[in-house]
Amino acid sequence: MFPVRGTMGAMTQWNLNDLIPLILESGRIGLSYFDYPEKEFKADDTIVTLADKSIEDFLTQQLNHPEHGSYLLGEETIAQQSEEYLAAAFQNTAWIIDPIDGTAPFSNNLPNWGVSVGLMQAGVLKEGIVFLAALGELYYTDRGITYREKLGTDPERWEARLGHPVALLAPEGPDLSRGCMVSISQQLARFGSYRLPFYVQVTGSSVFNMTRLAAGCYGAMLTRFKIWDFAACLPMLANLGWVMVFHGNGKPMSLTMDEAAIILVAGHSDRWASLDHVVFAPSSQAADYVRANTSF
Repeated sequence: MFPVRGTMGAMTQWNLNDLIPLILESGRIGLSYFDYPEKEFKADDTIVTLADKSIEDFLTQQLNHPEHGSYLLGEETIAQQSEEYLAAAFQNTAWIIDPIDGTAPFSNNLPNWGVSVGLMQAGVLKEGIVFLAALGELYYTDRGITYREKLGTDPERWEARLGHPVALLAPEGPDLSRGCMVSISQQLARFGSYRLPFYVQVTGSSVFNMTRLAAGCYGAMLTRFKIWDFAACLPMLANLGWVMVFHGNGKPMSLTMDEAAIILVAGHSDRWASLDHVVFAPSSQAADYVRANTSF
């Protein structure tokens, strides 16, 4: 166990020396529940576990300090915040967290889940860090570069400092290569039509899929998600030059979290969701090819 300060104070800038201990400790918390996860169900029938709540409580204590201009938007608590708090979060520095992205796999003892923390400043996503704790893989951005570091699966060996990260590379070419895999959403798998000549995978975790996309494991990705699902990963993929467009109209999905990117209307059942499914591809031509051969 490594030391974590009781409060981070004015945590308004990207500082990996402060953030890595927090996300590794969050991973430890998640793993402490992983062998015996207890499921609860929300009103929309999605799953929540004690791990989700415990990690969000921990990160809230560390990062939520509006008196210093540091706000926190978390999946489990965002609905409890006032409109004044939310407006201030979008105007200042906000840490957008998903304590367990991939709660369904987590609650069924599958390893494709992660802890996600994204930095938003003045409504623009800037940086992100994701820890796939059960796999021991850490992904993060820093000053325009996306890194991966393999820590291993033994929590006792995780160290609260930078080790030997590897800078990830841009897609190798503009086309989807023969034999590649495409990550698709639950909605497309259940209700849509897929006519591409590529293998597909549905994992139940946005951050697992997006970090794997950043690592070059997928040729493309098609999903719809909410802000806590993608806040950490969009900067990672933007750094690497992945094209990100909406499925329906082909318009770009940007890092600016306004009404052109997500649903912001108070009381809307899909508040905080992307306006549509988003296609991630190595080029605009590849994105158009995915769009033309998938439907909902």
